[in-house]
Parts: sequence; C-alpha cells; structure tokens
Amino acid sequence: MIRLSAICIVFSVTASATLAGGLDAPETAQPEIMARHTAVPMNWSGPYAGLSYGALSADNDSNSTSLGIYAGYGHELGQTRLILGGEAELGRIKDSDGGATFDTTGLRLRAGYNAGLVQPYAFVGTAQINDDDIDDAKITSRGIGVEFAVNHRLRLGLEYGVSTFSGSIDGSEDAPSFSRDAIFDGGSGDFSLPEGGDYSEDATVISLRASYTF
Repeated sequence: MIRLSAICIVFSVTASATLAGGLDAPETAQPEIMARHTAVPMNWSGPYAGLSYGALSADNDSNSTSLGIYAGYGHELGQTRLILGGEAELGRIKDSDGGATFDTTGLRLRAGYNAGLVQPYAFVGTAQINDDDIDDAKITSRGIGVEFAVNHRLRLGLEYGVSTFSGSIDGSEDAPSFSRDAIFDGGSGDFSLPEGGDYSEDATVISLRASYTF
C-alpha cells in the first residue's frame, strides 16, 4: 500500500512538472535584428540647383576662369538606370590676366547612368555671349563628368569639356575685347581680325560643381 502511494506521488509530481512546463513554454526566439548595409538605390531624378567654378585653357596658352549658377532636372528611365536631363545656366568668364569679363546664358543636355552613389554622364550645350560688339557670339560645349552623392541632397561633381567660342566681328568695329583679351591671346593685345571676319577658338574646361536637390 505504501509502495503504491509512493508511485502515485511520483507520478503526480512528474505530471505537475510537465504541465507547468507546458504552461511556461519558452518564448519563440525572435529573429535577431541586425544592421544591414544593403545599398539603398540612389534617386537621381528630380530638380536641382548649384554653383560651378571652372578653369579654361585655350590653344594659344591663354587662361580664364568661369563662375556659373545653374538649375536643372533629371529623370531616370525606369529600371534602365539611364538618366536624361537638362540645365539652364548663367555664367561669367574672366581673363585671368586682368582682361575682359563677359556674361553668358546657356542651355545643355545631359545623359548619365545611375551607378549608386556615383553618376557618370556626358553633356552637350550651347550658350550666348552677351557682348554687343560681336554678332552671333556663342559657345558650344561637349564633355564628360561625374557626380558623387554626399547624401540624398548634396552632390559634388567634376567635369572635363571642350568649349568652342565663335562669332563674327561687325565690319565697322575693331576686334572686341572678348576676342582680344578673354580667350585668344591672354590679354597681349596683338590679336587682330579682318573687318567683318569670323573667328572660332577652342578651350578646354575643367569645372568643379556643387548641387543641391529638392
């Protein structure tokens, strides 16, 4: 009888422990939250504005600097990662030897590629030179560049391009200060054109850019 009672007590204790274990079952392990460095796709679409500073070097060893303010819009084409856009710019070019200064207004087109935080691109553009002494004074440009996204708002860029300065001199005017000092001879004053002549000169341009997206 005593043995049977002991067996019953052992069984009762075992059952109680099992039941208690079932009621207090360990919580299901939650997946550990870990910091993931998954690359977030950079959105290069949208409006932006910024400043540019450039150094110009013409074939005749003259040097000038440029300063510009621009605004543009880029649009990424779906999943292709291709980015098309356009810009409008107001610029000022000054001869580094203290010669002429003249203003420009221009437009250009861009085609780039979304490489994450980097966007390489190519561009073409045209600008009007605001100089009353020159007829049809303009600048045509082409080149390549790259932009780096510091964050989702700020971008820094570097460009390399070639700009062609062209126009024609009014037959009643002497060669203007633009062609004499700003680009073609670095301010030496020995540049001359026949009255009514046309001119064209190339300059390489290296520019730094800083943009803010909206």
